[in-house]
Amino acid sequence: PAQSAHPTSIANSLEECRRITRPGTAIFIISDFHDFDQAAAKALSNLGRHSEITLIQVVDLMEQELPLSGRLAISDGINSANVQVSDRLIQAYLQQLTTQQELLKSAASQAHALYTRIDTSQSARQALIKIFGS
Repeated sequence: PAQSAHPTSIANSLEECRRITRPGTAIFIISDFHDFDQAAAKALSNLGRHSEITLIQVVDLMEQELPLSGRLAISDGINSANVQVSDRLIQAYLQQLTTQQELLKSAASQAHALYTRIDTSQSARQALIKIFGS
């Protein structure tokens, strides 16, 4: 199947979820939350008024540390570009990750959602134990 040029944002997905679910529904959202923004925070808050939400954020530790520097080729699967990765760019990227993480945690709290962060180095069993206990 062809990839859409305009993928659905998490904010739109949350709004659609609120529209189609009944009050009291238990909702599990598994995502990297890379496009989580103020619009998504508002949509999550609205969804949380009527549903029990569990957010499971999957993170890749390599994305959190960026051990690379120098000139790199990047691609989103459709477009590609070369970028020069400097210390300044790494610091700006890490600051953006921190800000986005704080927004997600704050929004989860305001929506009374259970929030869990797991990383790709964990086994599925470890992740499930972290979420649901032993």
